Amino acid sequence: MCGFRAGFFHGNCLHAQVMKIAVAPTVIGLELVMFRRVPPLRIVASVMVVCVGIGVATVTDAQMVSNLIGIAVGVGATIMTALYQIWAGSKQRELKASSMQLLHAYTPQATLLLGILVPLCEPMGWTAVPSQPMEVAPGADSVAPSPPQRPPGTLLAYHYTPAAVSAIVISAVLGLLVSLSTFLVIGATSSLTYNVVGHLKTVIILTGGCLFFGDSMPAKKFLGVCIAMAGIVWYTQQKLSTAGGAGTRAPGGAASGDPTTEPIRTPLLPITSSPQISVKSAYTATVARSRIGAAPGGSGGGMHNGHHSYRT
Repeated sequence: MCGFRAGFFHGNCLHAQVMKIAVAPTVIGLELVMFRRVPPLRIVASVMVVCVGIGVATVTDAQMVSNLIGIAVGVGATIMTALYQIWAGSKQRELKASSMQLLHAYTPQATLLLGILVPLCEPMGWTAVPSQPMEVAPGADSVAPSPPQRPPGTLLAYHYTPAAVSAIVISAVLGLLVSLSTFLVIGATSSLTYNVVGHLKTVIILTGGCLFFGDSMPAKKFLGVCIAMAGIVWYTQQKLSTAGGAGTRAPGGAASGDPTTEPIRTPLLPITSSPQISVKSAYTATVARSRIGAAPGGSGGGMHNGHHSYRT
């Protein structure tokens, strides 16, 4: 995520990390605006603790307004990311679709969108550049000019080796798995929980880098990791306690204040509630009506105005 957004921030991953932390509060704010729902105060407080811990552990530069354009793009990306996560959960439940069905419907559209944006935003190298003429020593035979070359650093000028193509394919497959895991987590829990899980991944990356790759662990980073882990444990405890209390409530209540946890009333396919009528049940009803009609008192079987009348 940092690598993708760093292009917008001219190589500064600080703004990207800050905007990534801001996704969770943005999700809470958008759910309040869109659904008039907000999680309990304890859950909001635990999410804030997680964000503070991640910020302390990862943000190492106090200069935050060095690039106003980058800040504006980052705010827009944060809002779009939060909307994407909220809609992924709500639409999955509204359509009663599985994560694989949602991925199947989402991938062609994302592929088409990227196919349009890549030529517009990336250097493609459509036009070949004439090669520089080579100097020929006096008396030597002339050398034929080399064919035009595409500008270096462009996509069409890149030499695609089998190893490079394999790396691209593996990266694409991993990207699909990331999208699938996103739909799985959001569909099973909520978009807010998905962000907390993402921060847990950041904590694991920071800790694993120190344990296995010799990265340094200064006091500031260690303090941030401890705060984030405390917030994650607190959030998990609050979610479990809230989910346990939701079992005694009436069906349809949201356990965490997240509107995505409510049952969806719109099915994916039309469902009829008409009872199935068998031949046996139809025959039994016909015989019963004939017996009622033959009983004393005429048709209606002793029923007047919808009530039984009993004869003594």
